[in-house]
Amino acid sequence: MISTLDRAAAEGHTLLPQSWLVQRVRDLEVSPQCAIGADWIEAFGTFLKARIAVALMADGTPAWQLQQYAKSRDLISARVKRRLAGKRHPGEHDWRALIDQQLPPFAAASDSETEELARVEKAKALEEIFRSRFSVLIGPAGTGKTSLLTALLSLPSVATGGVLLLAPTGKARVQMQRRAGNAQAYTLAQFLLALGRYDPLTGAYRVTDDANRERGFKTVVIDECSMLTEDQLAATLDSIETTAVERLILVGDPRQLPPIGAGRPFVDIVRYLNDDRGTANRQPAGYAELKMVRRQTEQSVAAGQPPAARDDIILSRWFGGEAPDPGADEAWDRLAIGKAIGIRAVRWEGDADLQTKLLAEVKAATRSISRKKGFDDEGDDTTFEISLGGRPFKEVVYFNLSRLEKDAEGAESRSGGGADAETWQILSPVRAGETGVDGLNRWLQKSFRHQARVWATPNSFGSRKVFKPLGPQGILYGDKVINLINKKRSCYPKVADSYLANGEIGLVVGQYKGAKASYKGNPWEAQVEFSSQLGCHFGFQARDFGQDGEAPLELAYALTIHKAQGSEFGMTFVVIPSPCRLLSRELLYTALTRQREQVVLLHQGDLRALLKLSLAEHSEAARRLTNLFADPKPVEHVGTFLEDGLIHRTTRGELVRSKSEVIIANLLHALGINYAYEQPLHAQDGSVRYPDFTIEDAETGRRVFLEHLGMMSEPAYRRRWLAKLDWYRSQGVLPEDEGEGDLGILLTTSEENGIDSLVIEEKLRMILAI
Repeated sequence: MISTLDRAAAEGHTLLPQSWLVQRVRDLEVSPQCAIGADWIEAFGTFLKARIAVALMADGTPAWQLQQYAKSRDLISARVKRRLAGKRHPGEHDWRALIDQQLPPFAAASDSETEELARVEKAKALEEIFRSRFSVLIGPAGTGKTSLLTALLSLPSVATGGVLLLAPTGKARVQMQRRAGNAQAYTLAQFLLALGRYDPLTGAYRVTDDANRERGFKTVVIDECSMLTEDQLAATLDSIETTAVERLILVGDPRQLPPIGAGRPFVDIVRYLNDDRGTANRQPAGYAELKMVRRQTEQSVAAGQPPAARDDIILSRWFGGEAPDPGADEAWDRLAIGKAIGIRAVRWEGDADLQTKLLAEVKAATRSISRKKGFDDEGDDTTFEISLGGRPFKEVVYFNLSRLEKDAEGAESRSGGGADAETWQILSPVRAGETGVDGLNRWLQKSFRHQARVWATPNSFGSRKVFKPLGPQGILYGDKVINLINKKRSCYPKVADSYLANGEIGLVVGQYKGAKASYKGNPWEAQVEFSSQLGCHFGFQARDFGQDGEAPLELAYALTIHKAQGSEFGMTFVVIPSPCRLLSRELLYTALTRQREQVVLLHQGDLRALLKLSLAEHSEAARRLTNLFADPKPVEHVGTFLEDGLIHRTTRGELVRSKSEVIIANLLHALGINYAYEQPLHAQDGSVRYPDFTIEDAETGRRVFLEHLGMMSEPAYRRRWLAKLDWYRSQGVLPEDEGEGDLGILLTTSEENGIDSLVIEEKLRMILAI
């Protein structure tokens, strides 16, 4: 029974309905067989009470969960609700000026209208997280969450009270620390270990109710909160003294993958706050959302044309659980013909074909990176190693710690070594197999690291220039690696309280024994400079890779998409096998938001087959059963149970992308109008669009396409819609106020003044003669 609930927690559920629990226990291979029923659970209730708590589903049926999740529910929900109900912080500041101080000059913006709206959005969010005792700051990569937080921390009233920065990964911690000045940044494991709420041997996060709590900070910021399990968030809240912390801010993107572990607390909190919007669609207290992506500079698609958002950004939003951008249809077309901005698609069939095509892509990318660094005409192995931080000398590539260099304007930054380790990255949803992370890492090392292997395994004893291959993967000098264990570890030059967190990526920069080496014997240690801790190296020896212990390092040319969460790379290669049971809406969204410059999507099979994964039925978060703020209400859809509060379901039982589309679909159904949702519309030139609703009316002979427009106040969104409108006209589909085209009539709705169902109904009755 308890082991069954433990397995459910590993799958992300924090409770199970009694009927599901009974069935799972029945499915266990028990000898001799024993009959299990609901009465059996009741009979042993006293014995199980120490570990199992009774819960309820939304329909009143009983459910069971481990006591630890009943306690975490009580703790998290109580803290959030009390803070939201608390007195808001007073104080008047020029919020816009604070934002402007953190951003480049306004005059440098390529689209002043959009930039103005983006800054107004940030200023409004800044005021909310300042005033609220509890808040969430959400938004995709590139919307400026870090700049906004930096603006908050620049306020004397915030800074003087002390600021604590927390993050689930070491990389996120270091990125926060770099931008936070005197604020203290820790990984959750670091912070909770000192307070007795993290066990490094088991990796368990615990609520202890111990009086040993953090009291020195009035503002606490937790980053990358989509990665938090209920255990982690509960342990963190338990470790913070309620009488000391005046402002708690959770930062992240709820569209990303839910955590590896129990629950989806960030999603549940965001949903709880959104439920407070009410019918007036007002901004709920404690809720700050940034929607306008400004990091990846918009590019012009043609001379004299207004800037257009990069297609990688537009397509990532397709998998973000919201209504698609009006430019997404055209972006799919451009992607299919190789003209997309910021993203390319490469189709492969079979392992050998993937290797051939990925090899060509990696060679082209690393050669381009090498040339940007000033190196031309080198061989494939050399350009591969230069792209990751190596530097050539007399036809051989050596790896050393990164160095400070000045650009043309005199600004200093580090180059080489670990500073270049994240220039590019291969991502895959799976570990096993030749198309998984393990196979790709072995293959890349074998393909490009010939010289390093010769140095590590010479024919004659005593001539070895580098350490022997380490661990089961045979890690070599110059390899790109990822750290897997949270642990205090010494580095050189020494840094006080040095610590390595799971997920930090680096480059092996030593040992290499040159002619002037001061030590005797062969090299014995892999020295790694991590991109998150530049200027020093950490040593790893053969004893760290003992047979009984977990290897502290793995090759990192390829990473799972889960491992890459919270990271950012210059360029990514995303490998998508088909079929793949791990694929989900959140996984593709996460994969398509890890790059700063470009992503190459290597897909098996038809590219447009990925479109179906954007629907809610493929949401991993919606499949989880949790009860932080409300009893779960799972509904069955195509053989899958989904949380009703995280999906948009119409009267006739189909899933759509927004509440607005539910209103429209239900209106069509009530009028007896048959419609198709997101049915492809193929044009004569081969282009494809996906109208929200398509109505084929045989009695009147009319064809109506209905499009809902959600963000017409955003200039870039409006431009993309006008471009799509021109496409409709070119295909013989005219707006309803322009008459009837040869192919049909276009009817649009928007949210600028709220959806007016009566107006939509009146237009439909007139067009279809109802």
